[in-house]
Amino acid sequence: MANFNTHLTVGSVASALISSLIIANELISPVNGIGLWVAGTMGSLLPDIDADNSSSLKVIFNSLSLLFSVVLLVLLGPDYPLWQIWLVILAVTLLMRWPILPLFKRTTIHRGSWHSLICCVCCSLALVNICFHFIGLPAFLSWLYGLFLSAGFIVHLLLDEIYSIDISNAKIKRSFGTALKLYYCRAQGWTLLMLLSATALWLAAPAAPKIRLLLAPFLQLVNKF
Repeated sequence: MANFNTHLTVGSVASALISSLIIANELISPVNGIGLWVAGTMGSLLPDIDADNSSSLKVIFNSLSLLFSVVLLVLLGPDYPLWQIWLVILAVTLLMRWPILPLFKRTTIHRGSWHSLICCVCCSLALVNICFHFIGLPAFLSWLYGLFLSAGFIVHLLLDEIYSIDISNAKIKRSFGTALKLYYCRAQGWTLLMLLSATALWLAAPAAPKIRLLLAPFLQLVNKF
């Protein structure tokens, strides 16, 4: 499979290229363009969160702590004094670092449920809901963030499958087919949880724009070439 640096480089470059083209054509603001780049890059690291000693695990959990901190600042900022907000953010960070992270390590295996398309859908819908309900972004932009995350996620899975093919020796490694899959059949509990979560997140998400409207920024770029 591809290593951390490969996933980070490919995901970051691909997301930066697409978001910069959209910004250059004035289809979104530069701030949202940077946000989309971050979403795509994080998506390209997300499947390896189930590897206990991976760099992706540390990056993703630190990023989640930061994301939750930003959401708390947005939600609590107008109504609570700053010192109380700091205490809540500290509590969330400690909760993510100790109880949740060790529990996550014990209940997941590498290339398990997190290396699946159902997980991709679940994580993307979660980001859509966070952007719309908590950060306050418009529905269209929220879905665009989810689309970037899912694109980065799928790029990761495809890279792992590509690296499972040994071109020089003209053979396929035993790991081929373990990265890109619909779901992980050996972890029915995780699969059921993700399926239920995806259903709930879909129902809670804002009305999905038509696929052509969602892809409009990309279609406009294609028409220019």
